[in-house]
Amino acid sequence: MKKFCFVHFYTYSSKNQAKHKWTLNPDRDIFQELPISFRKFLKIEQVHYDFLDKDTSLFISMESFHQYEHQVAALKNELRGRVCKNIFIDFSTYDNQDIPEVFLDELETISDVPIFFITKNLISKRDNHFWFEVLFAHYVENTSADYDAFSAFRRIEREQTNFLRKYKGMFHVGHSRYHKIKFLNFLHENDYLKDLLWASTAPDYDSGLMNELVPQCFRQEFDSFPVLKILPHFYDYSGYSHYRQRGNSFNFVTYLDTYFEIATETKFFHVQNQGGMIDTQSTWNNITEKVLRPTFVGHPFILLSKPNTISALEKLGLQYRYDFWDHAYDSIEDDFARFREIEKFTKKVFELDKKELAEFKREYNIFTGNNFRRMYVELFSEQILRIYEAA
Repeated sequence: MKKFCFVHFYTYSSKNQAKHKWTLNPDRDIFQELPISFRKFLKIEQVHYDFLDKDTSLFISMESFHQYEHQVAALKNELRGRVCKNIFIDFSTYDNQDIPEVFLDELETISDVPIFFITKNLISKRDNHFWFEVLFAHYVENTSADYDAFSAFRRIEREQTNFLRKYKGMFHVGHSRYHKIKFLNFLHENDYLKDLLWASTAPDYDSGLMNELVPQCFRQEFDSFPVLKILPHFYDYSGYSHYRQRGNSFNFVTYLDTYFEIATETKFFHVQNQGGMIDTQSTWNNITEKVLRPTFVGHPFILLSKPNTISALEKLGLQYRYDFWDHAYDSIEDDFARFREIEKFTKKVFELDKKELAEFKREYNIFTGNNFRRMYVELFSEQILRIYEAA
């Protein structure tokens, strides 16, 4: 049985301090996905930070990386005099994305023991890197969308094959990021929204994030989109306060009412130095619930994401390319060219009638039938075991 210690690295300020202070806290009970996941699949001895020793692996969770010069210095100071077997820096918490490689380089200097990184990045080339998706733990442990729920969904879906669905597709926009609203505007101008079950916030939702959601270089075009005039738009939420309560909730009805999904990941355009915008790293690509949901239920999806997202998932043993649904745009590195190809493919999909979509989906469900188990069951345990073996 291996010995693990879990601590959180965070910042705080007081009335007597002009600057924020970074510190390790062994008793801050947040970001428990990794400890929960270890205990789900393996037996570990959890050691308190006060009793850290040379046989214990230290796991440090981090939720911010925007002051990395101060953070590296603070971590070195916090770890001075401490003894441990190795250190795992856990960046997999929630929306940690596009962490600068230079920060990871600097973190490798905080101690003489081996340093490892756990992130949501699918394409890292670092030998000391492990991929882990925290939403595995969320869907398994913290919501009602468990294995039995997904199995029940598939049984219901098979029973209703004789009926046409209300809509061709679905699109949950979420935050009004530039690439998401740009695509929503494309759908609006081509009169496709009438065939979609869709929802979107407006720019007044989390308005303090606008520099991140819409970089300055895109702001003028963004403000000109006609679709903004009909936002926000909801169909299963009463408003923003209700929307904020959703967590990782999974509305199965939307998948029973549609044949495909438009999935727009958090990042699409490679943007840097845009004042307030979190820089987009070409060495970084992660997925969220936007990809997990259609993968779990066997829904074909049109994906707006960074290049080579589908190919990265295929390397993990998942299957998405079937017949004309080949995600050919996935390999296009140029963001605007990839966007145009996604628009062309979307037009092709909307040319199909519901009967044609129904026939395709039945075949697609058979082809991708193992994706649910591969993503939901196998990858979860495999990634945890890889980390455990390295500890």
